[in-house]
Formats: sequence, C-alpha cells, structure tokens
Amino acid sequence: MEREISAALASPVEQARAHVRSEPVVHQDETGWREGLRKAWLWVAVAGVVAVFVISRSRGASVSKQMLGESFSGILNTDRWPAYSWVGTEHRQLCWSHLERDFQGFVDRNDAGSAAGRALLGQSRKMFRLWHRVRDGTLQRRTFQRRMQPIENRVGRVLRQAASCSASKTAGMAAEMLKLEPALWTFVRVEGAPRRCASYVAVR
Repeated sequence: MEREISAALASPVEQARAHVRSEPVVHQDETGWREGLRKAWLWVAVAGVVAVFVISRSRGASVSKQMLGESFSGILNTDRWPAYSWVGTEHRQLCWSHLERDFQGFVDRNDAGSAAGRALLGQSRKMFRLWHRVRDGTLQRRTFQRRMQPIENRVGRVLRQAASCSASKTAGMAAEMLKLEPALWTFVRVEGAPRRCASYVAVR
C-alpha cells in the first residue's frame, strides 16, 4: 500500500522536494520506523507549509543530501546527529528544544556535570526571554544581538568546563556541542533563522 501510494503521489512529491530545496530555511529530522520486520527511518524536511517525508533503511548523510540536494545553501535547523554535518556550521542552526533536553540530561544524571546543566538551562531561559521580546516587537534586533553576547560567552565557557569534567557522558556531549558552537547562534546573526526545529514535531 505504501508503494502504491508513493507511485500515485510521485509528481506532487517531486514538486514538494523542489520547493523545499529552494527555501531559505529548512528543518530536518529523522525517527525510527519499520519496513516489514526491518528497522528503517522516517525522514522529514519541512519548509514553510510544505513537509516532505522519506522512508529509508539508512540514517546516514546520503538521505539528507538526497532530500535537500548537495548544493543546499539555506539555513538547516537540526539536532546534532552526524548525518547533517555535511552542511557547514555557517548554514546550520541547532535546535534549542534538543539542546535544552540535553542540558536537562546533564542535571538529571546527578554527577559532576549537573551544575553545568543548571547553568546552561539558566542561560537558555535568559535567551528566550530576550527572543520573545524581539518576536513581539518590544526589543530591536540590534539590541537583542548586543544583549546576547554575554549569554553566548557564558554558554561557551560553561560548555568548555563541562567538556573537561569527570562525568564522561556529559563531557563527551559538551565536546560534541563545542564542535558545532557557531551553529548554536545562527538565529542571532541571521534574521529569519529559527531557534527550534519544526521537524521535531513533524516526525513525532
């Protein structure tokens, strides 16, 4: 039934793919799926009111490239999964819903990384209070960018401290975040770049 429906919808799906590839901001994510008895992945790319879904047995970068096109030059909003690393950090925005979940994980492990998690969640709350004012028109974007500087610096310092702490899982995750540090703040630099990924909702 899936194959029959896919064949019937092939033309509009191609139109949707072309639309997504041309958009300035795209959200992409993937989640577990089943093809018969085999493990598979349900991928989604969301741009505006258009969402394209692909079922694949791969969770690798080849699927992301196939959906977006290797010449993709917009802003890609994702989590930290390595399949998206083919897109340079200057064209990525890490989803803050995923990041906050990770920071809460630092806290919940109740070890040497917990203090870092609490500090990062605190900075996240400050960031969103400022952003909500930008969104409702009570704070100019230039002022927002200036006020974000100490928050960005503080988050960077805390992540570096966490990356060298004795809690190995927290240290490893913090180190991975630091590799993508510029992509934490694309939404501050680029007007229209989102902080959270719509695709996180679309696949769940």
